[in-house]
Amino acid sequence: MKAYPPGTDVAEERQALALGETARRAGVSVPAVRRTVSGDVIASAGGLSVSVAQYIADAETAEGGLSGGRWAAVGETVGRLHRALASHPVGPPHPVAARAVCDVARARRRLEELLARWAAAPPPRGGFAAWCARTAKQRHVALPEAAARLEKLPRTLSAQVVHGDLASPNLLLRGEAVAAVIDFRPPSHRSAAWEFGRIVLDRAPSWPARTNGSRAWPAPLTPTGRQTRSFRPRTSSPCRAWPPGTSPARSVPGPNH
Repeated sequence: MKAYPPGTDVAEERQALALGETARRAGVSVPAVRRTVSGDVIASAGGLSVSVAQYIADAETAEGGLSGGRWAAVGETVGRLHRALASHPVGPPHPVAARAVCDVARARRRLEELLARWAAAPPPRGGFAAWCARTAKQRHVALPEAAARLEKLPRTLSAQVVHGDLASPNLLLRGEAVAAVIDFRPPSHRSAAWEFGRIVLDRAPSWPARTNGSRAWPAPLTPTGRQTRSFRPRTSSPCRAWPPGTSPARSVPGPNH
């Protein structure tokens, strides 16, 4: 069950649930949403709105990271998901400027604003705010490398309707298989490469990791990207996610096309 706080745009949440249903009908493992007696996917009463979905037994989130056969299973699921959503009525995949995937200047401004606030009023140690402060510092330090890697991308990447919040808490695993994909966002276009990279590297401690003084992506990343690519929709647009002749282990991770 998911409860929506007061002020939530319930119409948008209905669109998000409908997007998950679209993926489920296409064969992606998405829990079915229970409907009210009037046929609505969200029930509202007394200022409270909730939705109820099928319970997924014996599953755990991907928050512990990926290992073994889970890499390939997640790669296939992401590819199938993107194939299912490529034909969504919001619009087909289309090329976008690669730099639009990450606006480094905007990210720097936002991070520096947050860091200035925490410098003026340090958060209590051990809490969520302290974790946010540490993460913001790490991301601020990583911005120059992110900018350098963006320069290596082709001019265009593919944007399409995606899950929108495909992070480790929203991916349920059972053994080495994907049990379910949950908590979709309303349909909108975003880089499929971004969504791929976000989920496969979501719980990485520090990737690309340093190996003998140089940067190296985790070994399973390349075959996982190939697995995703094999299930991804093929489009006629000339956009790519990796520069020709490279692999995700040597560039920025993301599915081809």
